[in-house]
Amino acid sequence: MKLPIRKLLSLCLLFSMTAALLTGCSGGKKQVNVLTYEGYIPDEIIADYEARGYQVNYTAAQTNEQMLDLLQAAKGGTYDIVICDDYIIPSMIESQVAAQLDYGRLSHAENIDPHYQSQFYDEENLYSIPYLAGFPLIVYDPAQVDFEIKGYADLWDSRLKNKLVILDQYRVIPGITLLSMGQSMNTTDQAVLAQCREKLLQLKPNVKLIDGSTPHVALINGDAAAGFVFTSQAMEVVKQRPDFKVVYPEEGLGFGVSCLMIAANAPHMDAAYDFVNYLLDGEVSAKVSELINYINCNTAAEAYLSAEFKANPVVYPPDSAFPPAAKRAPEIIQTVDNETNQIYDEMWTAFKNQ
Repeated sequence: MKLPIRKLLSLCLLFSMTAALLTGCSGGKKQVNVLTYEGYIPDEIIADYEARGYQVNYTAAQTNEQMLDLLQAAKGGTYDIVICDDYIIPSMIESQVAAQLDYGRLSHAENIDPHYQSQFYDEENLYSIPYLAGFPLIVYDPAQVDFEIKGYADLWDSRLKNKLVILDQYRVIPGITLLSMGQSMNTTDQAVLAQCREKLLQLKPNVKLIDGSTPHVALINGDAAAGFVFTSQAMEVVKQRPDFKVVYPEEGLGFGVSCLMIAANAPHMDAAYDFVNYLLDGEVSAKVSELINYINCNTAAEAYLSAEFKANPVVYPPDSAFPPAAKRAPEIIQTVDNETNQIYDEMWTAFKNQ
């Protein structure tokens, strides 16, 4: 597969990091190779699992697209487990880099919350296991922003010039641009997408930083005054900066589910299933959610989740954030046809290179 230069540059670093991990001494431990976002499995959880006699080799990617590229380049034979977001899963399946699940080897399959199963990306639940879910949110510092931010449209306000940090997500940011226009995040209408491209480019003067891994850091240390970030990142901001305001955008919330998948030709298949079963344990799953602040997708975790966590308005937005208070129901980013996907990719590339 021929990759764009921008992807090749980012993959070079990831390949070198992965090679260093996978060639390291295992000390006789059973190994499992994980590919996902930075910090998506808490260090505490990994340490507890490694105490069982395993070594977890962790490769961190910034985007779902990087994960797919790495899996395709390795033909599924380097990694054991990938944790990625919903919309990329059909591409993972189509590219044959994901293994069909053997439910006979999933000892905790009954713990999976059915509310998060049978979704558009894997209707028969053949390849993916819900891991975590969340609502990306706007957060801002009222000491640096002299007006009330109510929704996505306010991010274009000139008073935010060079004050905004946003996610490095080629579907998410055009998606909220579309929401600000009263359109679906998944539109395939090329005329609407042309208008979206034009509006997205107008946001650039306000953007100080595009960060796919740690956008919350710029908010915490004061380098950015406002940001659009994932749930766990918003939670980290308000934990360290309780003066920040959290915004449930009036145009409607986005929503996403991250899933566990086992890579095709996984070199450590037994270890992969063992680690997935470990993560599906109710008590372990509850710890994961509370450590990184995402909605739990495990029914057995309910008994272990604290009342404080379940009442957290950043992780579990209040009723006021949903219809009829909001203009539209939460929308999940879905897979679009190749032609439309290229339009999204091109507008994001143009935005980043502006």
